[in-house]
Amino acid sequence: MPKNWLLLAAAPLAHAASFDCSKARTPIEKTICASPELSAADDQMAAAYKAALAQAPEAAELLRVGQREWLRDRAQNCSTKVSEAPLADCLRDSYKERTAFMARAVERVSGVTFVWNRIHLASPKTAKQTRDEDSAPIAAAGTLDAEWPVAASGTSEWKAWNKRLQEAARNGSAEPGCQLEQQGNWAVDSGADASVLVTLSSVSPSLVSATVSELCYSGGAHPNHGSVAFNWLLKEGRGLTAADVFEPKSGWDQWLAKRVEAQVHQTQLKAGGEDNPKDFDRVTKLPLLVQDPGHWELSPKGLKVFFNPYEIACYACTPEPVILRWSELKPYLNPAFKIPQQ
Repeated sequence: MPKNWLLLAAAPLAHAASFDCSKARTPIEKTICASPELSAADDQMAAAYKAALAQAPEAAELLRVGQREWLRDRAQNCSTKVSEAPLADCLRDSYKERTAFMARAVERVSGVTFVWNRIHLASPKTAKQTRDEDSAPIAAAGTLDAEWPVAASGTSEWKAWNKRLQEAARNGSAEPGCQLEQQGNWAVDSGADASVLVTLSSVSPSLVSATVSELCYSGGAHPNHGSVAFNWLLKEGRGLTAADVFEPKSGWDQWLAKRVEAQVHQTQLKAGGEDNPKDFDRVTKLPLLVQDPGHWELSPKGLKVFFNPYEIACYACTPEPVILRWSELKPYLNPAFKIPQQ
């Protein structure tokens, strides 16, 4: 018998309730009841959900909230106004994605438990002009997929981090190249596929370093994408500044710019056989970008400086990130700065 996930989300976590198919009312309930395959998929979901709860009972409320959000999104995404697929196919895909996601929904990093949230939103189908000017417009629904971690800790420091990180993830979905429309707290393009993914670089009692990466594809030669670092000082309850890492007036900024420029120049030569720093005004822009904590990932290995497409080079020749070991940065570090640890 399939599980009633609406009831499951509201009921105590240890008691999974089944619904009576003779009382099924919604199209989703009726479709699940009519399909042994969907019923089995529901059972697999139940097992994955219970496994996540057993893995992190302290995160029960976060998992329950995430399940409610998935149910709401599923009802919207599988509606005829949004989905071009038959309801059974949409439900099948939704169960498959959610079950796979639940297997990795809980993660522990440096003693901190995180629960990953995931949303999949689709905009109503709208007329979109095809490449062939003689063809009639086609109905296209835009999509947005986003994943970000939520700390299970109930302390005020982690609550503040959760709030600001989710804000950063939502802002990250506004990637240039997509015409975004608000849908709840998130923005969805009516004719493009977009994704937002948050990755954790390091977690320590004082600093959490993460990166928000976004991608948007609307049918061009390549997707638009970019990343921004989210470095957060837990105790201070604010974002990291350059002065938190480097000693002011130590000359760190000039040294860092020269060091990164030298490696970028070398790697660009190896990749393409020639390199012109004046292209995209790298001479002026690179020194400013390397000073921006929004371009830094901090980890026990060192400081990673990264660039986005078109910032200092063409799309295809975007430089690889430059990793600087803490040992070579030591002469310029602020004495109060604590190097991230595993």
